[in-house]
Amino acid sequence: MLLIPFALIFSSLVFSVLHIQQLTFMSGMAFSVGATTLAGQSLGAKRKDLAVVYSWNCAKLCLCASFVLSAVYAFLGKQIIGIYTNDPVIINAGLTPLKMVAVTQPLIAFQYVFSGAFRGVGDTKVVAVIGIISSFICRPLFAYIGVYVLNLGLVGAWIGLVADQTICSVLLIVRFCSCKWLNTEKVFERKIN
Repeated sequence: MLLIPFALIFSSLVFSVLHIQQLTFMSGMAFSVGATTLAGQSLGAKRKDLAVVYSWNCAKLCLCASFVLSAVYAFLGKQIIGIYTNDPVIINAGLTPLKMVAVTQPLIAFQYVFSGAFRGVGDTKVVAVIGIISSFICRPLFAYIGVYVLNLGLVGAWIGLVADQTICSVLLIVRFCSCKWLNTEKVFERKIN
């Protein structure tokens, strides 16, 4: 009998927080598309320097948007979750996951923009491999540890999401800083010849 109300609260909470997080995804995707276009056009024009500058500028703009969204999530979480439900149990239970989401937003800005820049220049395998590692290995592993080893319940599951996003973002930042992504025209030349 107790499982049904808990399952309803849990599903309502997850639904609410994930929908709120979608705001970040929408802005991140907008900057990602910009980075894809600008980096690809720059590399096509044999201007690697502009590919880096444009990608970095897109990342800075996306970072600004992410900080604004992080502040909104952190300080207005109760009101935002209240848009989805008026149940005080769900609202209060959603505050911690929403604050965890707020912490990851700046890193996610880099994740979106740099993966977009990499796709724009044809460095798609790296984006796919990093995404697979973070989503299918890191997220379940850290969620399992958070839920079952540390007994943190729902917060433990969100630890998996935060770990996934953090690891993915850091790996993409390292790849961007290495500038290896700018050497993809060699791949194109081999495919053409």
